[in-house]
Amino acid sequence: MIKLEKLTLAVEGGFYFPQSVELKEGHGLVGDKAAGKDERQICMLDAQVAKSVENLNGLCTKKFVGNFLTTGLDYKSLEVGKKFKVGNAEIEIIQRGKKCYPECELIIANKQCDLPRGSAFAKITKSGTVKVGNELVVK
Repeated sequence: MIKLEKLTLAVEGGFYFPQSVELKEGHGLVGDKAAGKDERQICMLDAQVAKSVENLNGLCTKKFVGNFLTTGLDYKSLEVGKKFKVGNAEIEIIQRGKKCYPECELIIANKQCDLPRGSAFAKITKSGTVKVGNELVVK
């Protein structure tokens, strides 16, 4: 079972962790400061990966925060185009993983973190409400 463990909105001055949020098709998470800026409307992150990088000093490890923190989703085999129903909304994976930057201290030190392999980006294909604890169901 794939489960939504935590929701995060980027807001002025930091982050907000609501129990539910509205997803707006073609826009993003209502109230998120990144909403409406590009096609990558939802950043998804594996909960175990988030925990594994919290004490690393990489370029992205402190500032890369997933809107959806999930358990049970195999990001390594996740396919672009895969669709999920979550709450009464629907999303589609548009990018698996995130890129690394050559100026990252971890890359320079020839070390790796799990962010590139434990994350994905999605777009909203049907507006609706999602709540912490919702199951992500493959469509």
